[in-house]
Amino acid sequence: MGKEKRKVNYEFKLLYAIAIVFIVCGHCNDGGINIFFNWFPLYAFHLGIFMFASGYFYSKKDECHIGKSIWHKIKKIVIPLYLYNFFYAIVVSVSRNWGFSIGDAVNLKSLFVMPWISGHQFSYNLGSWFLVPLILIYLFHLLTQKLFRKYMNTYMVFGIYLILGFFGSYLSMKGIYQTWYGLMLARCLYMLPFYGFGILYREKIEHRWKIKSFIYFAVLFLIALIEITYYGNADHYTPAWCNDFNSIIRPHLIGFLGILFWLRICKILAPVIARKKIVLLLANNTFSIMINHFLGFMLVKTVFAYINKISYGVFFPTFDWEAYRSDLWYFYLPKELVQWSLVYVIAAIAVSLFIQYVINKAKAGAISCFHIERYKDK
Repeated sequence: MGKEKRKVNYEFKLLYAIAIVFIVCGHCNDGGINIFFNWFPLYAFHLGIFMFASGYFYSKKDECHIGKSIWHKIKKIVIPLYLYNFFYAIVVSVSRNWGFSIGDAVNLKSLFVMPWISGHQFSYNLGSWFLVPLILIYLFHLLTQKLFRKYMNTYMVFGIYLILGFFGSYLSMKGIYQTWYGLMLARCLYMLPFYGFGILYREKIEHRWKIKSFIYFAVLFLIALIEITYYGNADHYTPAWCNDFNSIIRPHLIGFLGILFWLRICKILAPVIARKKIVLLLANNTFSIMINHFLGFMLVKTVFAYINKISYGVFFPTFDWEAYRSDLWYFYLPKELVQWSLVYVIAAIAVSLFIQYVINKAKAGAISCFHIERYKDK
């Protein structure tokens, strides 16, 4: 008998698709759109969704074969992380010949060490920084559960992770992020409660919550309104640097609110749109989009630059060539209309999907050739 086919969780497919689009939007003026972002700011929860989902899909079976589980994560995350880092090292080096100064110098440190420390070494692939806390938290949970599972239940695990998260916020407020090891620790401690919440949600909450959506949303918005009123704004934080925390509890409170809001939205919409091709395409290629979307941004800026050049400045006369070549975060918006940000988002996703398509084709070709050679050898 063949292996039992795993049931697809389309609710989380839609959640992945929404979260990855939000990450791209968050790097580009919120994508020129506003979907309750003034209540649940993007940066407060979009990466938290991925950590939440990682915890949700954690399998206790991984604890039976620690070495095999770790090797699986290395193949799935660490090796692609380095391959992309080498690719963008080439991109940065080549672009130097055309007057660009974006990205650090290519050396052993930027190639092998910085992906674990900052993840921003070559700029274009800065989204890859998130992969390091992702795998470190997985390894932490895997090993601690292997050793202490019989002493802790799910509620205790979440409680401990939440306390560690609060402690991480406290350390960040004290400036721990200013050292390389402090930054790694701050990132992991910030993300840990979201991972634990994913485990708690799957094991203790998902099948027990029967709250009607009207009441569910009313409670979420009420809590959000109280939180926003108390602090005076709908703030967000920067998980990549953990350098703007001003509260021990708030970074996680607003993160949980955002996750719960979009989780229920996905539960409602999943039966209608979660099986759509575009949704599955986004959900199944989050890794590529996370790492490659800045290349798509650069493509749009390059189109503006080319049109400006061939028209001798008649079109897009305010285009800033110096910023184009030196500032990754420069986005040219015709007439400064933020709505043009959506063009960047669409291009970023399209380029990322194309890159993954090329990789998939190359893999398939290599596998096919390998099998043909093996057949000839026999």
